[in-house]
Amino acid sequence: MNATIRRTEFAPGSRVIVVSDIHGHADWLCRLLAKTGYRPGEDYLIIVGDLIEKGRDSLGVVREAMRLAAESHRVTVMMGNNDLWRLEQLREPTLKRDEILFGSTAYFANRWGGSLFYEMCREAGVTYTSLADLPAAREQIARRFAAELDFLAGLPTVLAAPQYTFVHGGLPCPEDELDTLTTRNAYDCLKYDDFRGDLAARQAPRFSRPVIVGHWPVALYRRTIPEHNPLVDDRFNVISIDGGCGLKRDGQLNALILTPDDGGLAWDSVDDLPTVRALDAQAASADSISINWGDNEVRRLDDSAEARPGYALIEHIRTARRLWIPDDDFYTDDEGRLYCREMTDYALPVQPGDTLSLVKAMPDAAIVKKNGVVGWYRRRWE
Repeated sequence: MNATIRRTEFAPGSRVIVVSDIHGHADWLCRLLAKTGYRPGEDYLIIVGDLIEKGRDSLGVVREAMRLAAESHRVTVMMGNNDLWRLEQLREPTLKRDEILFGSTAYFANRWGGSLFYEMCREAGVTYTSLADLPAAREQIARRFAAELDFLAGLPTVLAAPQYTFVHGGLPCPEDELDTLTTRNAYDCLKYDDFRGDLAARQAPRFSRPVIVGHWPVALYRRTIPEHNPLVDDRFNVISIDGGCGLKRDGQLNALILTPDDGGLAWDSVDDLPTVRALDAQAASADSISINWGDNEVRRLDDSAEARPGYALIEHIRTARRLWIPDDDFYTDDEGRLYCREMTDYALPVQPGDTLSLVKAMPDAAIVKKNGVVGWYRRRWE
């Protein structure tokens, strides 16, 4: 599928609420819109792709997006790489795509509790037990859920407004060359990994208006302090808003709130972490590291002279930085290389009475999140 472009203009005095990477979290989307005070017919709502996968209710998100779009012409739902990936498997099948659909559906359902095809089959009472059974099941699903699949097929790749450009992954061209994208594969804009890093590597010029993207969790760009809030990059005029919903245990679903008349920018977020109240003050640490997926290979130092129950001492391969982490936050790849989960040694600044989201409790401390920033709290809470 080639990229498609839609153009729009925002009425004076309006707000524009932008959400991306919902990943099958229908309840989070509803909570987030309520938290922002979204007003159908008054506010503009733009959902910048990846409605589905890596959550329990992909079908629910698609249907909620359909309802929102039908409710107001000021709603634009856009294509993400996961949306197009599944759509191709269901609408343009090949043997290879059937193999991917069969294997990934089982994996996603087992890991995240849901997947679009899995949920459709469950609702329709369609079963299959082998790859040979899959084509018949897929054909039944394609017929039964034609409205949902038609909706996904009609999602634009790029939304261009006078003040902003919206795209799921990134723009592989300057704004004045947008029309050339219609001759390119949509994945060039949708699965644009590390968009900001690529711009820096190419020494790309600054975009003339903000390019608002999802796809790449913002925490992956932050190497010292973990943070899931939208990232405003003035160098390239890019705003990244993917808060890691469905991918990070401490992730969140972000809403970017724009006021085009004055260039105003704010945001809000939701997650499903329990909260605690801090009892003691803690100062921020002066030097820290944030270890993220893609740069999380480590070496475990079991011969350390100091032992801390429940913890393991590791050395980060790339930086040689050493830090203590929970002793169950490891995994290995097929070649036996050792990795840790996203981790930090950052001590979060906290005041008594602060509300903290509890990520992981340890006997003597906790990994917590405060206003989108993650770190350790080594004092008392209740």
